[in-house]
Amino acid sequence: MSTPMCEPLENAKSTPLVKSGVAITNLDGLRESVFERLSFPEARFVRLRRNDEAYEAWRGQLTLAPKFRARAKVWPVRTSLRSGIALGPDVGLPKWEAERALEGLIHGEAYYVERATHVLDDHEGFSLELPGDVTVVVIAEKGFPTAVQVDDPVHLSGPPVLL
Repeated sequence: MSTPMCEPLENAKSTPLVKSGVAITNLDGLRESVFERLSFPEARFVRLRRNDEAYEAWRGQLTLAPKFRARAKVWPVRTSLRSGIALGPDVGLPKWEAERALEGLIHGEAYYVERATHVLDDHEGFSLELPGDVTVVVIAEKGFPTAVQVDDPVHLSGPPVLL
């Protein structure tokens, strides 16, 4: 297996990194559970969608008939990092590989944990561009409280709603 994240990390430049969008949870979701925790490295992450695509993306994940009126919560989220790395196609990391990297982090695969730890040692966090216009933001635990704003949720139900 090649080393897919090394070259993109070398190509990426550290900049202030501001990302906003919406995170989708089920109705039981709480503000504290919008971000998921990673054990290694100690960090949290969130999957963000653009506001105008949130409803359709959410409906697209369901395997139910379109007339079923399921519900979810949409949480407006804004992250602001003084020092971050944006990883995506523009620095040589294809979206499918970014998705693979996230799965590797979630499951504690040494290769991805080592790269993420290296980035988080020098920066507050990083972003990954995934397929489906999803952006994942990973933030080091130590800077998390000051880097994140989670607003009140909006409920999704039935026909599309304007957010």
